[in-house]
Amino acid sequence: MNNIYNVIFVSNSIKYAEELKRTAQFNDVINVLGVARGIHDFKMRMTQAQNVHVVLIGDDLSDGSLMELLEYLQGFEDLIVFGIINHPESEGILSMYGIGAVYEKQMMPLDILSFLQESLTALSPEETNQRQKTYEKTPEEKVESFHSRFAEGHESSMEKNHQDTQSSLLNARAPSQPFDESLGNYQQPPTSSITQRKGVTTMGVLKPKVVCFTSAKGGVGKSAIAMEVASCLAARGNEVEINMSTRGASGEVNVVLVDLNYAFGTVAATLPCVSDMKNPPTLADWVLKIREKVVRGLSYEDKKELQTQEHPRYASFIYKMNRNYLRFTRQEVFSLLVKEPKTGMYILPTISSNFDVAEIENEFIEIIIEELSNFFDAVVLDTGNNFEGFTQTAFRMSNEIYIVANPNIAVTVIIKQLLKDAVDGLGIDRDKFRLVINHPQTNKQSIDDEAMQTQVGIPLAGGISHDENMLLSHDAGRFYAVNNKKKSVSKDITLIANMILPLWNVAGATKKGGFFQRFLGK
Repeated sequence: MNNIYNVIFVSNSIKYAEELKRTAQFNDVINVLGVARGIHDFKMRMTQAQNVHVVLIGDDLSDGSLMELLEYLQGFEDLIVFGIINHPESEGILSMYGIGAVYEKQMMPLDILSFLQESLTALSPEETNQRQKTYEKTPEEKVESFHSRFAEGHESSMEKNHQDTQSSLLNARAPSQPFDESLGNYQQPPTSSITQRKGVTTMGVLKPKVVCFTSAKGGVGKSAIAMEVASCLAARGNEVEINMSTRGASGEVNVVLVDLNYAFGTVAATLPCVSDMKNPPTLADWVLKIREKVVRGLSYEDKKELQTQEHPRYASFIYKMNRNYLRFTRQEVFSLLVKEPKTGMYILPTISSNFDVAEIENEFIEIIIEELSNFFDAVVLDTGNNFEGFTQTAFRMSNEIYIVANPNIAVTVIIKQLLKDAVDGLGIDRDKFRLVINHPQTNKQSIDDEAMQTQVGIPLAGGISHDENMLLSHDAGRFYAVNNKKKSVSKDITLIANMILPLWNVAGATKKGGFFQRFLGK
């Protein structure tokens, strides 16, 4: 029998929320039901969820104010509330309600979860019975252990004693001592310097990423660039052995390309490893598998309710569940992907044309990306040129978002609107966005790269030189950059790939010679 505490985090601090949610996957006591960006989202989740024990609240909300949120929470009994804040004035507001808080820069998500676990397990049996439902894990719920990208090799920057705060989270106050500003990005510190062995280099701080390639309009070469960058990472990952933070020992770098562009399915149409398969696994297979896991984890009453729905919606039941029911084993994950034999890259094709896209709820896409990030060092998402549910979820889940565009004055207006919708509408951190300029065949362009970057107001990741042979290579079902390393466009692709995972910056890595090594000084 395990005591599990269900937690909802109310905050529009995207980066912190995502790391908290992912880190919680590996905690046996704290079950994060979800993240609400604002009051409206939170009210909906509280209506749908059952047995919420802890609400963590931030002071950056997509809608409503901190005072409104606190007033709403007054209507709940036996609910533990704790603040994770950014602004000093919020500490005073929370203290008026008897609610303790810490600053995001003072405690990393892993520290917050450890603090919660210690404090909640210290409650008396009577308090535990009042606040908590006890779950008994079933055999189906047991999955193989995961390697946490956050837990391994982590040395907490907060080695303080929490004894004064464990008695009651409601009375906990933000620590008054000064904190190190360098901890603001709450990334794990290097556990060791770079060490070299014969033919192998280990880097304990090379952090895995989820990245997204998107565009404000179609026909700009977005999918082609996403495929080239992903294949470039995978091929380079086969050449070096890196100690990624997802592993306890050195090994190959695993890369997966996810096609979320259901309107075209460019990846499946281009790559023979997918198109030549009779029934390749797609997003639809993941959806069906998630549905099975949801049904297995539901109570008898919830199963009956689901069966009565004419068009079943599973998302509302996901919020009620213990998240462990939705875990995928390594065998399950890799059985639902296609492997490209030459580069070693894995591919998740988009849904087939006969599958209703409306049946794929956004929460399913979120689960898929989360599960893939447990096993892959680079998850590369190729979205459609739209702002629909798939794309919005990809934006939320990504560490970096690359907007691919042709150098055109009219396009800058569309990109600025996309940024406005994402930043103001969804609360996406603007710092996530990068600009990739894909140059046309002719040298005539209506705006130069620097001017375009200035217009859209986001960093320029790089420009892609035009090469007609790359298009011809894709028509023949072959990657171009990894097979033509001396070409200018290959250098451009490699530089962007190296921004995502700096595999070309690894000292002492196995080298086979060629243009890339000379260009990058390796």
